[in-house]
Parts: sequence; structure tokens; C-alpha cells
Amino acid sequence: MFVGRGFGHNVSALNSSGVLTPEARKCHFPAAEALILRLSHLLLNAAGKMPALPELCATLMNLPIGPCYTSTPIRHLLEILFHYKRRNPLTYYGGPELAASFRTVRKNTITIAQDIPEEKYSFRAAPDTRSVGDLLTHIALSYNFQYQVHAKEKRTTLAGFDFPSLMQRMKAEEQIPRAKDQIIELLRTDGEIWAGWVEGLPESFLAESILMPPGAPQTSRTRFDMILSVKEHEMQWTFPIF
Repeated sequence: MFVGRGFGHNVSALNSSGVLTPEARKCHFPAAEALILRLSHLLLNAAGKMPALPELCATLMNLPIGPCYTSTPIRHLLEILFHYKRRNPLTYYGGPELAASFRTVRKNTITIAQDIPEEKYSFRAAPDTRSVGDLLTHIALSYNFQYQVHAKEKRTTLAGFDFPSLMQRMKAEEQIPRAKDQIIELLRTDGEIWAGWVEGLPESFLAESILMPPGAPQTSRTRFDMILSVKEHEMQWTFPIF
């Protein structure tokens, strides 16, 4: 039995079948996130087949967490599924699934961009915020950091990475004036560059760990986690446009 310690006291998190107990399902978000991380560790180190994986995953999806906190637990859940796939013959989540989910999000972003009248592209909610057009351009180009790290340089560590130079180039690219049609085309073409690359990634590549720079909250992240963040970033940035 797996015991979670993120609840303020010890509770049984998994029953003998590998399913979360009622006590674990009632936990609040910080404990839920900690539990998912522990479950990920448990799954990666489990000998043989993890019991009742579909039921376990369904239970994780139903944890009582608010929508603004959804992305982090789901990201860890998808990492669980990805690593489980590597150890077992069943197919759960890999490069093609990452690409397909990104394409769905990008398609929705393009639909939103098409529905907004061009005269509204200059609208700003406040003087110091991005305009609608600026925000859509930022979304279109935001994959460039992950693309630089994983596709172009294939880095295994971010120590020594020239963040300021890349951010300056991305900022300059974002500030190029573009009409509505040009922004939509940028969303379409750059989105497909990213999705097409992700789609062909082998599982061994996605499973690699990248060392974070000194002082970062985490010492390392998997390529899977970092590549998944492009879609999550877009979902977070499109919400204010509605």
C-alpha cells in the first residue's frame, strides 16, 4: 500500500488494487499535486504491470482541483502515461498524441483569431498590456524557446543557455507590424512547423531529462514535460481573448 504524507497526516493513498482511496480523493490541490508526483515515482519504479491503471487514471482526472490549477496535475498525469507506455505494450501518450493535442488547441486559436474583427486587433485591456494582435502573435511564436532547446540545439542542460539573446530575438519578431491575415497565417504555418516536428519524436527522446540552470525551482525536467508546456502556454494565453 502506498502512503501519502502530503495531507498533514498519513493517509492511505492507494488500496491493494492500485486505486486511490476515498481519503486521497478528498485532498486539496497542493496535496493532490504532491500525490500525483509520488504516483509518478511509484509507477516508474513499479515491478511489472501497475494494477488497475485505467481506473487509477480516471480517479486522478476527477481529483477536486479548480480549473486554474488543472494544467500542472494533468501534465504529471500525462508523464505517468508516457512512461508507462515505454514499459508496457499498450499505447497511451507519445509524440503523435502530443502533436494531435497541440493541433487541436492551435485550430481553436485560429478560429478565435478569424472571428475577431480586424479593427479589434489593436484593442488593449489596459495601456501596459498586449493588444489582441500582439497576444496572438506572441502565441504563434512562443514555441521558439522549446524549439531552440530541443530541436535545434538538442540541449541536455540549460546551464549556459543564452536566454537574453533568444528573448530579444523573439521580442523583435513579435513587434513586427502584421495585419490580421498575416497573424493568422503565422499561427497556421509556425504551428505546423512545431506539430510536424513533435509528431515524429521517438519515445527515447521525450524521456530524456534536461538539467535546469542553477537556482531554478526544479533541478531537471523531462523533454516530454517541456514540450507539452507549449500547448499549455497557448491554452493559458488564449483564455483572456474570449
